Formats: sequence, C-alpha cells, structure tokens
Amino acid sequence: MLRVARPIVFAALASACNALTGADTLVAEDTSPALPAGSSGTSGSVDEPSALDSGAPAPDQPGSDAAVEPADSGSVEPPDPKSIILDAKFDSPAECTAWTVNGNGSRFYDANLGRTKNGACVLCAGTAGSIDFERKGKSPRAGKLAALVHVRRLPNVTTPAGFAFIAETASGTLSSTHGFAASQTWVAGGNGVQASILDGEDVTVRLGMRDVQAGDCIVVDDVLVNVK
Repeated sequence: MLRVARPIVFAALASACNALTGADTLVAEDTSPALPAGSSGTSGSVDEPSALDSGAPAPDQPGSDAAVEPADSGSVEPPDPKSIILDAKFDSPAECTAWTVNGNGSRFYDANLGRTKNGACVLCAGTAGSIDFERKGKSPRAGKLAALVHVRRLPNVTTPAGFAFIAETASGTLSSTHGFAASQTWVAGGNGVQASILDGEDVTVRLGMRDVQAGDCIVVDDVLVNVK
C-alpha cells in the first residue's frame, strides 16, 4: 500500500511490501515495558505528536514483493559505499540511540534479537496511539533512491499488527505499510522503493507503528537506504 503526499507534510506512518514507484522525488518519560535480557534501554520523546496517522496497517497482498521473509532473506548485492545514505546494522547500542523517537515511548538496544544475532533496535510505545523513530541522511549524488528494512515483533508476542516505513525529502514523501504474519518471522519492508532524488538532498527515514497499545514493540534491523 503506497501513499504519496506532497509537500513535506505527511500524514501516514508507523509495520511484506509492494513496489513503490512513480513519485517525482523520494523521496518521555519512559513508560515502555520491562526490557528483555541483554538489552540496554534508552528513552526519547518530542514535544510534537507522532506524524503517524491512526488506523491499523493493512497486510500486504499474497505474492507481493514484501511477503514475510525468513531471517536470512532480503539480502542484496552490497551497494557502492559512495551511494549509501543510511546503513544501520545495529551492531552496537550507539546505532540504536542515534535514532530519534517521535511520540511517547522508547527505543533500546538488544544484543540477541538481530537477524544474525548481531543486535537490533527495539521501538516500544509508552501509550496508546502512534509512535515512530527516525534518522536523517543526505544523498551523495543524484539518482534513484532505494530502501530495504527488516522488522519483526518481539518473540512470542502477537501485537502490533504491522509497521510503517517513510522516506521524506524536501520535495515529497513516499510511505508504505506492512502487516505481520502469524509466524514469528522478519518482514522485509521498503524494498521496491524507487524514486528520483537530487544530489545533496536531505532524507529523513522513519519506521514506526500506528493505532497501537502501550507496550507494543517492533524489532528493527538492517536498515539500508542508498542511491542507485
């Protein structure tokens, strides 16, 4: 499901993935639940409410490019290092704390929840509503922006229903929502995002949840945004 909103202001976000094309430009107080073993918690909040709208994300249609992926899927040929806007592998707590939380909740690093057991960043809602976290980058050159992210629920937990991905520039916004299957597997999101981007253009990448309850969490790993 794709929504294109212009200008910067967007009202869609926050959890597999349909191809996104056709855009001119790509584009707290800590009330989170107890942290799993091996995690180091950090909280964050902003004065403004989350940019995510309310409403549960719709699961992707069967056979779509973003169908539920096994843990070792979603691999792509390593991009040219000079083309990378954002490459977050969450190998350390610092990579998790570099993301800014929008909304009432927290994010924390867990060393054991990564796709290859190399660590992941967990985003949890502190209250009912919407929450996301973001990182900013800059395009190293003009071209087509591409994105691939991996998200799952906490182990043995059946909420939230899904997650949302947004990539925003000064010219516009691309967003997609992804539903979780019943199985405890990773969902590849953002793959298929292809939109024009200018040399030196700022990019804000957001991942989050909408219409969730306090204590709902998503696990995020291997976020890659680059220019092709």
